[in-house]
Amino acid sequence: MILDCFDRDEDVSLYVHVPFCASKCAYCAFYSIPQNMQTDALVKSYFERLITEINKVVSYFKKPFKTIYIGGGTPLLTGNVKYIKEVLEAARSTLSDEVTVECNAPNITDEVKRDIIPLITRLSVGIQSFDKGVLKLFQRREAKDEDILNILRLDKKINFDFIAGVSNYYATMNDLMHLFELCERGHVKMPEHLSVYLLSIEEGTPLYKNGVTVDDEKAAEEIKRIWKFLERQGYEHYEVSAFSRDNNRSMHNMRYWSLQNYIGLGSTASSHSKLGYDVSNSGTVDDYVNSPPFASYIEEKLTKADIASELILTHLRTTDGLKAEEFNALTGYSLDDIINAPNSDKNEQKTLKKHYNNGVFCLKSDELLFSDYYIRTLNNRINE
Repeated sequence: MILDCFDRDEDVSLYVHVPFCASKCAYCAFYSIPQNMQTDALVKSYFERLITEINKVVSYFKKPFKTIYIGGGTPLLTGNVKYIKEVLEAARSTLSDEVTVECNAPNITDEVKRDIIPLITRLSVGIQSFDKGVLKLFQRREAKDEDILNILRLDKKINFDFIAGVSNYYATMNDLMHLFELCERGHVKMPEHLSVYLLSIEEGTPLYKNGVTVDDEKAAEEIKRIWKFLERQGYEHYEVSAFSRDNNRSMHNMRYWSLQNYIGLGSTASSHSKLGYDVSNSGTVDDYVNSPPFASYIEEKLTKADIASELILTHLRTTDGLKAEEFNALTGYSLDDIINAPNSDKNEQKTLKKHYNNGVFCLKSDELLFSDYYIRTLNNRINE
């Protein structure tokens, strides 16, 4: 069972997946159920199963969850708010260091302000774009200025999500400038956190079927402009897609990127245990609600090579980088030996050595665009 994969004495974070959304966005390749395909009975059964599992997890671990993240889908759909409140209460959210719920800008109703906001510390809000042409392409509703201002007036930490790499490759820069001008006009704080993702066209999505493409060269130039702009606005670029002000990194996501313990509950949720296990739930909502508690999760015991690959993949997404001491202890490999591998390409080795100093392999913020190259290169050396 999933709980047997974890040391009950250690810190653990909780991810809860809510796969229900108002409608499917044109770029989305994740499993989700739009509102026109949901039934009240299915939604109710799903949340009942979630709460049953949360109660068992809470009883197993000796400490409150370090962080909690409720994602989707769109967790705060009208009609589901009462269930999200029950989830947060079952998870004892007020005892956690950080509690995040995803939402869209129109979701922050009076009910949400009354029942959800007191139980969380952070909102992650999907804007994606203010550009009407981009929103039409994405098949998304517009986030109105007043909704944005109302969110920023809440006494909570705020993250806004944007997607770059579309339209004329200047749309996201315009979005960010609009956001900051709005903050100034409305006399509200700037958001503590921003996430800017590059559009990925996934097979099977409406964008893919409609032949939409991304010019990789133009998209790369756009994302570099955005990174420089946000750093000038006082944001720390600490992960490929993540920016924070005043040391307000996402604590929950940093636990993913530093490969700490986290347990994911719900359909398509995943988990990682420092005891050397990954756990996944690849089933549908129907599979999940019609199985006994925890029966739909699949545990995988990781090899030392698996752990090495996961450490490289996660740590090289951030400017904190990968520490040799931790890597060597967890994997049995030597990061020094991997970087200084004999008979390796000399130019490649020179490039790797440039980023390896004082026992830490790390990339500067403006080099994160090339993180995939370094991840692939180090992994290839492990597998040689």
